[in-house]
Amino acid sequence: MTHIVVGLLLYSVLVKFGIFPNSQILIGLVALGALFPDIDHPKSYIAHLSIWLRASSRVVSLGGHRGITHTIWASLLAFPLALLVLRFFGLGFIEAGAFFLGYVSHLFADSLTVSGVAWFYPFDKHRVRGMIRTGSLFEVLVFVLTSILVLQVLGIPLPRI
Repeated sequence: MTHIVVGLLLYSVLVKFGIFPNSQILIGLVALGALFPDIDHPKSYIAHLSIWLRASSRVVSLGGHRGITHTIWASLLAFPLALLVLRFFGLGFIEAGAFFLGYVSHLFADSLTVSGVAWFYPFDKHRVRGMIRTGSLFEVLVFVLTSILVLQVLGIPLPRI
């Protein structure tokens, strides 16, 4: 879920600056894009959304988790593929852009973890790494703070405790 709120934070900032319109469809596509790089892990949330995605995850996972789907190349390929699929539903460039934003936000968030991301693999195997351990209390804190920031940027009042 942290990937979704990081994507929504970036999206909400871009909405504030008028780069994206505020739309429930775009929010959903940012969230889907934010989950999509983990298609390379058969136990990921995205892999369990449909039988087709589960089968795809088994093929993609042959390269290992945080492999090819966690590169800038995969994100650049995801945009035209998303556009192609979204055109079938009468959607277009802005919606594919929202999916792409979510996808890239996932790579950014994974770059903050100790495992990191090799953005330019296979040309450069250097991983950009941070200090967050996936599943740690620190990640939970990042999730909560990022969620609060999303609400603040969108002007949604926080509940009183």
